[in-house]
Amino acid sequence: MKEKIYALVNEQHRSKIPVFEDIKNYLKLHWILVALKQKNLKSFLSMIDSSILSPQSWKFLLNAVLSRRTQGNNSQVRKLVLIEA
Repeated sequence: MKEKIYALVNEQHRSKIPVFEDIKNYLKLHWILVALKQKNLKSFLSMIDSSILSPQSWKFLLNAVLSRRTQGNNSQVRKLVLIEA
């Protein structure tokens, strides 16, 4: 799914988004840590790979954690109201 969305990003904006391989590595790292946190050793061991060694994956993870802790006050995300109630 993410690969399909990534492919739809206009070329002029590609330089502003991470390389797709870095995104994949971050997602693998995220789910590896979820399995570890849930003490699901079977899943953890089956998923573990080189993505845990990627500095960019850890940077994305840290950024996501910090973003959640600041209650969504992420200045990098533009918000646009589409429908007013």
